[in-house]
Amino acid sequence: MSQIPTALQEAIDLQLPRLRETLNEIECTDKSLAEWRSIAQEKARHLAAVQATARIAIRHLQSVLNTARTHAEQQAADTSARDWLISIGSEP
Repeated sequence: MSQIPTALQEAIDLQLPRLRETLNEIECTDKSLAEWRSIAQEKARHLAAVQATARIAIRHLQSVLNTARTHAEQQAADTSARDWLISIGSEP
């Protein structure tokens, strides 16, 4: 087995810690990227659920508000619609 020349070994020894540091940074970046991706996917799922809730609320409000009624029934429907909006965290 041949020996590595001393100058080359010194260069390797000098660069090895930098290489290890770079590899550690890459590993840390990969872990952070995976964590951020997971958070983004979770937020996207939450957003989709909120959007679906909003669509349901809008359809519900449209059906409540667009149905023919007496004045008293319309007042009750308006109150229900307002309560619905408050319950989902929206303002009437």
